[in-house]
Amino acid sequence: MPTRFGALAVAAALAVAAPASADTTTIITPPAPAPVTIPGSGLQRGDELSDGQLLVRRVVAVRVPRRRIATLRCPAGTRHAGLGVLPDAQVGFSVIGGSYLGRRTVRVRAFAAPGATRGALVRAPIFALCLSRGR
Repeated sequence: MPTRFGALAVAAALAVAAPASADTTTIITPPAPAPVTIPGSGLQRGDELSDGQLLVRRVVAVRVPRRRIATLRCPAGTRHAGLGVLPDAQVGFSVIGGSYLGRRTVRVRAFAAPGATRGALVRAPIFALCLSRGR
């Protein structure tokens, strides 16, 4: 029994020992205010999300000067309608693979904003506006 407990303790420790730079994803639902403007969508920072609108918030961490790939996936029944970052974000992105509008998944290449110190770990959220299919 002690061996089993030891193995369980190690497994539990590894499960909670995610690195501080691990990406996180949250979903912002109506009637919350939008924390960001999504260019081309009509959604402005501070606007209240309406029925059928969701914002997927994916925090990404990038070590300067490296780039990394991140995937933003809309919840079932919704599709991408735009992407955005906060005005003072330390991370920028470019879409991989052409148009993502109307699709459920988009892959982006994230990079540190100009002026970041080489070797620094920068973090910032990337937002995806997801609309229900009927909108």
